[in-house]
Amino acid sequence: MKWTAAAAALALTSSTMASALANTPAGPRLALIRPAAGDVAAAEKIKLPSDWPQARPDAILIGLAAAPPERRQGARWTYALNLLARGRSADALGVLDVMIADEPDMALVENVQLARGRALVEIGHAEAAIGALALTGLAANPEAAAWRLRAYALLDAPVPALRQMPLARPAMVVRTAARRGPFLIAASRMALEQGNARAALHWLTFVPQSDPSAMVTRGQALMQVGQAAAALRAFQLARKMGQPTDRAAAELGEIKAQLASNKLPTGDAMRSLQALTFRWRGDATEREALSLIFDLARAKHDNRVALQAGAVLVRYHRLGVGLKTVLQQVQGLLQAMLAAGSRTPLKNAAGLYWDYRDLAPGGPGGDVLALQLVDRLQEAGLYARAAEILEHQLLARAKDLARGPLSIRVARSWVLAGKPDRAIEALRASSSVVYPDSMMLERQRVEAIALHLLGRTNEALALLADWPQAAALRSELQWKQRDWAAIVAEPLRIQGQHLSEVQQVVILRRAVALAMIGDRAALHALQRSYAKQFARTPAAGAFDLMTGASDLTQPQALSSALAAMPPVSPAGPDADLLELSGGS
Repeated sequence: MKWTAAAAALALTSSTMASALANTPAGPRLALIRPAAGDVAAAEKIKLPSDWPQARPDAILIGLAAAPPERRQGARWTYALNLLARGRSADALGVLDVMIADEPDMALVENVQLARGRALVEIGHAEAAIGALALTGLAANPEAAAWRLRAYALLDAPVPALRQMPLARPAMVVRTAARRGPFLIAASRMALEQGNARAALHWLTFVPQSDPSAMVTRGQALMQVGQAAAALRAFQLARKMGQPTDRAAAELGEIKAQLASNKLPTGDAMRSLQALTFRWRGDATEREALSLIFDLARAKHDNRVALQAGAVLVRYHRLGVGLKTVLQQVQGLLQAMLAAGSRTPLKNAAGLYWDYRDLAPGGPGGDVLALQLVDRLQEAGLYARAAEILEHQLLARAKDLARGPLSIRVARSWVLAGKPDRAIEALRASSSVVYPDSMMLERQRVEAIALHLLGRTNEALALLADWPQAAALRSELQWKQRDWAAIVAEPLRIQGQHLSEVQQVVILRRAVALAMIGDRAALHALQRSYAKQFARTPAAGAFDLMTGASDLTQPQALSSALAAMPPVSPAGPDADLLELSGGS
């Protein structure tokens, strides 16, 4: 019978999902381990490479598929070991996890966790591998120590990695030169992280000289002891024969060696490094290349390139204790490029802040940086760019009552940019806070203006209806809507012998509204009340025109009356929003 992959998968499916010991504390108590798990646990411990079984043919699947329930775990275990021996680590891990899912006791078996740790290391899941290899019974196991070393090396953790070396030595020396290579190369890389190039060079003598990964690591060690020429030769050889990972690391090594021996100008080196990081991403080689670009660009005062490289380092790479230093340097570059005296054009500065806003300094320093840039943008009439930055501050940084004044500034900027709909969105996105009445009034004034600009003036007036303090803005909107009856209905509370220009406009608009609805009696009363005050102003002629016998319902007469009014708006600071909206 020919067994398919589907048949094998079916055989792996759990027969029962045992959970009796799911909550039992882990520990090497064999009495608590169920029989099937006990059979696997009783097998000879794997402590050296020779204890792993050799690869066997696919015929083993037949035995797995035909195994009765009581022997299924043992068959799975045999199959998982066979997969590991054949280099199919991900498949082996799947089988081992099925074993544990079927019997949670399997997680207490040293051999099972050692096999899981090996499989996890080989597929690059270092943290999970360390967890699997942390079982108490594996603490003194030489083979487990060897795989822990590689797991810590994947995490760039040199101290715990090198602590495994004395214990792992018995498992290293019995391996063939080729098979011990990945372990000694990992140890050598960790030694280089600690500046111990001589230990790295010593360990690499036990790895075949033709191994490209070893050649790259040897070149890095030679660079560390100042032998750039010898390092360059090692990197050049590795580039010709290695896998893509080795070739990328060797290419970086070549650039560093040529820089160290003054054979490559800095500008050419930066271009080569940028080309490398364009093609190769995501591992230690990219991190080292970006770090070198960052340092070279800062030395050349090329802040743009330095900022790009530093940002990728901070965002996407594991920098450990160096993260704080690099982040501070990136923030310093950003502040220098956004400063008022910077050579960065203002439009570019806005885009620069937006691209790197996640790296801006935190706290008040970051807020000051953003608001200084906003002031410069608004002075230049770049209201939309200013609004974007302010909105980020509002939604990502501001908390509680601090959102009030910032939301007003955001909304005003969007109105001035000609996008009143965005103003309303910003106000409503920050409406969950309970604001004081004065702040609430300011928010509603801006929202009312935005509604008016969207052609929804009735909604705007309804929003202001309960605010006596908004009478001037309400009157302005009514005037723009030519709602003569509403203008007349507003109380007129102007007293005194001297009229300001705003007071004059309010009275003159009342006169126009009365004339348009034909209320001659009220118009004469207005004339009697304010004739003396207007006599002392340049608008006396306009007042006489509007409160006299002229028929303002005629277009020409109305135009003359409007032209004679003082050029001010009762809306005060809100007048700019009503008249100047539409800036970029």
